[in-house]
Amino acid sequence: MKRDLIASLVLLGISGLFWNQTKEFSKFGALFPRTVIIILSFLSFLLLVNTIIKIINKKPKEEKIERLHDIRSIIVSVVVMILWLIFINILGFLTSSILFFTIMYLLLIKKGITLKKLVINILTIFIIVFLFYYFFSKLLQVPFPRGILI
Repeated sequence: MKRDLIASLVLLGISGLFWNQTKEFSKFGALFPRTVIIILSFLSFLLLVNTIIKIINKKPKEEKIERLHDIRSIIVSVVVMILWLIFINILGFLTSSILFFTIMYLLLIKKGITLKKLVINILTIFIIVFLFYYFFSKLLQVPFPRGILI
């Protein structure tokens, strides 16, 4: 909980610093960074509000159990990210990113999710990664790592 509180405040601060840096950009040059900054600020604010609500409603015994789960989740997430960075040049950006985000989603979901939600969320991962890839590689012609599977 304390980490979420600190993280949300740090991200809000970083958003403010980045926003200040975009003042030197041209009108169209600042469009994309400012959009990302606004989204980051909004999500950081939601995390801050959610964390404050959890702190107010939290029971003391839950913190030790949550701490052990958090440490395990962090270690697994870091290992999966390192594997993603290794496989991005082997499998290519598109394939490795779809695999990475699907694995991260499966690791982070809570118990009790329905099959319908699971399928919808995994399809959403496919669509978002593909749209990101298409937008940057085809429209903006930004080169991505190409592997044996694209």
